[in-house]
Amino acid sequence: MPDGEAAPQPIPVPCCALGVDVGGTAIKAVVCDARGSLLSSLELPTPRTLVGLRQEVGRVVAELRGRISAGQVHHGARDGGASGPPVVLEDLAPSVGVAVPGIVRESEGIAVNSVNLGWRDVPMRDHMEDELGLPVVLSHDVRAGAWAESRWGAGGPDCLYLAIGTGIASVLMLGGSPVDGDGWAGEVGLMLVPDPDRPGADAHLESIASASAMALRYAATLPGGADEPAGLRARSEGSLGVLRAMEAGDERAARIWGTALDALADLIATGACLLGPLDVVIGGGLMRAGQEHFFAPLRERVAQRLELVPAPRVLPAALGSWSQALGSAGRAMAAAPRAQAAPGRMPDAPRAGDG
Repeated sequence: MPDGEAAPQPIPVPCCALGVDVGGTAIKAVVCDARGSLLSSLELPTPRTLVGLRQEVGRVVAELRGRISAGQVHHGARDGGASGPPVVLEDLAPSVGVAVPGIVRESEGIAVNSVNLGWRDVPMRDHMEDELGLPVVLSHDVRAGAWAESRWGAGGPDCLYLAIGTGIASVLMLGGSPVDGDGWAGEVGLMLVPDPDRPGADAHLESIASASAMALRYAATLPGGADEPAGLRARSEGSLGVLRAMEAGDERAARIWGTALDALADLIATGACLLGPLDVVIGGGLMRAGQEHFFAPLRERVAQRLELVPAPRVLPAALGSWSQALGSAGRAMAAAPRAQAAPGRMPDAPRAGDG
């Protein structure tokens, strides 16, 4: 080694982990390091049966471990590229992180209920451990995403994370840990709020302000309603279709968009009054509407609802659609002895690929 050159720092063990996010339509799996860098990833369709799910999770874990064994995954790389020394199996946390949707009692390893995938009281951790032959850290999918954003993304140790997509869910992070509530914490999409489309009636928040609900509400205002060609097209275009219609001057779309933001602002303002002005980090499909049409008017509405309590910062999530897989890997690292899931900000949001 030349004089004056610093000796290379040893890589801590465990310094990486495998994480799997079981979504309603896709399974995403990653190799993640202790600073939240996505080193390798793959994505496959989600099977509709538990047996199929077990097999597919086993397949993606075997594929990623095979890439590691073949020297295809490197420290400091970006999704399969070569950079530092190769990752070896001994670098991995002993457990695999698996995140699933619905109501999840993480400490017991039970997937209590998932409407979209048809689960009820499934001992999911046991199923996954039987399939993989490895210990499993089971997470709720949104709690895994919140954990990743808190540790490596836009949040901090104390923050409120909102996932707004086909539904709405929240996670309260305190001291870097998600509040679990025996699996029920954060089901804010089920709150009853005034229905702006039916004066005097109430509706679930996620039927008013989720990305999919905004599209459905707009479709219902079109000729023939939501199930005729114009309505079906509007539903397929999602919330961004509502935004395009609003930008084109459609007053119906503007009302749908505005009342959805009103409902979200009510939620955030209530949260600030309960918890104080914790940073609010928003992930999910609706954040793609951007600063001008989503974040700026939402911040303005939140501030209007608060008098003495300072308005919280409302921030876009930083880690994108892979946050839940990254968080499941991070929680597996954090569960390991001498865990090395280090806090820090990633220089860029991770990019997915087949590398």
